[in-house]
Amino acid sequence: SFDNASLKSTTFETCTMTKSTFRKAIIEESMFMSITGGSMDFTGAKITGSTFRGCALKKAKFNNCDLKGAYFKKSDLCGADFT
Repeated sequence: SFDNASLKSTTFETCTMTKSTFRKAIIEESMFMSITGGSMDFTGAKITGSTFRGCALKKAKFNNCDLKGAYFKKSDLCGADFT
């Protein structure tokens, strides 16, 4: 779990992170590249200036997230929740 973590300029690359949680984490200027992560939970996280590239994020939860400047490229967000 990365709940309440502070992650700045962090890179996650080619990882399997299924069901990982980042609830209320502060994720700034970070990279998620080629991540497999079904059902990940980012509820309440601040994900600013971060990039998700080539990620499989099916059914991920981005509820109440600050996604200012976040960029999703070639990522599968099927069933993801952004409420």
